[in-house]
Amino acid sequence: MSFTWPAAEDPHDEVSAGEQPWAQRPPPARASDETPEDIARRRSAEVQIVHNILHAPTPQERKRRIDQFAHWALDETRGPLLDLARSKKIFSEARKYSRRPLERPVPPPYWPEEAQIRVIEETITDACTFFERRGLKEWAPERAGLLTYFINTCKMLFPDAYNRWVRETRFSESITERGGEYVEVVHYDAIPDWDNRVEIAERQPGPDDLAIRNIEIERALAPAPVDDFQDYVTHEVCKAAGFSEEEARKRSGLSISKVKTRKKQHQRFLQQGAESGAPTPPAAHSPAEALLDDEQADQVDRARGLGS
Repeated sequence: MSFTWPAAEDPHDEVSAGEQPWAQRPPPARASDETPEDIARRRSAEVQIVHNILHAPTPQERKRRIDQFAHWALDETRGPLLDLARSKKIFSEARKYSRRPLERPVPPPYWPEEAQIRVIEETITDACTFFERRGLKEWAPERAGLLTYFINTCKMLFPDAYNRWVRETRFSESITERGGEYVEVVHYDAIPDWDNRVEIAERQPGPDDLAIRNIEIERALAPAPVDDFQDYVTHEVCKAAGFSEEEARKRSGLSISKVKTRKKQHQRFLQQGAESGAPTPPAAHSPAEALLDDEQADQVDRARGLGS
């Protein structure tokens, strides 16, 4: 791909691709065989590119030049950025250049090729928008080449595109028995294909994981013909086993507001059971422990490090 501007719409327009001394694309940045003269020539061409974008005679011409720059930047940077994504080095690089937090999981235990391509191309698009607004004006040729500056901008903006993907993706965990040992299987579900569950990672569970697995509350709230509050029970059991509030919500699949709603519904259910004469769980240290028998409560204590 040659770096040439599209032909001007007005034949009398002073801007013409053929008149530009920098119509040929600059050599790739940091080529292994570049001499100091090559670097100087490339840097001069890059300076001229930026100058002609910033000083376009009309808004339409500026837009056309920006679009041409975006195609050139995509062509030059897509490959290197995808390599960083495949090796997952992009996450450490993003932390160097960006203060934007990366949403968990980081790195993702399963990151399919199509997701990598989507995130990287969205990152490049975001970087082109940034360049149009600020980047071209703020670029300092004496500090870095134009493509180096563009790639570093992509690293800075990578968390935005990655976080969008994480928010549209669901990761879940389950503990299963295999060959006499318990392993935690992590699943990846891409929205909206909820049925496309892929096993992506395994690890040996810790004591708290085993405690949660052994505390399977099958009918702790029976009879409950309509709602057994399994999600809220899972949340409370996780809290009783020592998990943080955030981790408990993640494992139960409940949001902050949903936890409050389910808690009220659960309390109302218990109250209705008491008023009707149905047996209610005995008092205990927490709402979750109220649902456990003595052996299960001991398992929670051991997971916390409180038991014998």
